[in-house]
Amino acid sequence: MTPLTPPRGRPDGAPPLVVLVVEDQPELREVLCHVLSDGDVLAVGVPDGAAALEFLEREPAPAALILDLVLPRVDGWQVLDRLRVEPQLAPMPIVIISAAPRERVAQALAHGPALFLPKPLDAVRLVRSIRRVCGLDPDAAPRAA
Repeated sequence: MTPLTPPRGRPDGAPPLVVLVVEDQPELREVLCHVLSDGDVLAVGVPDGAAALEFLEREPAPAALILDLVLPRVDGWQVLDRLRVEPQLAPMPIVIISAAPRERVAQALAHGPALFLPKPLDAVRLVRSIRRVCGLDPDAAPRAA
């Protein structure tokens, strides 16, 4: 679990909003954390659902969760099941990223995540989507990957 960009804080002096990125492909996880982290957002990446659940148990709830569905150890569907029964985590916006077949994604969407983005990802759309679900300006210029 490594934030790739040190937190700088938002222009209003508030600390950056934490977004948890759950992605098992290390290169993609690094790119997502880099693209998402700016003065408003600090993206923290973990490699699987088990690490995500550990993070969620010991850290304050993140502003949003980016969740791949096909993960080792604990998959994205298991994470969604767990979040649904945790009152402090249930309202957290979730953006599902996956190359899983549409019918499997439809099952995950029944859990109530904010959005589904298919892989391969459009970085600009992802940044705007995360900013929107976090209550930030979605038109802020995303960083190039």
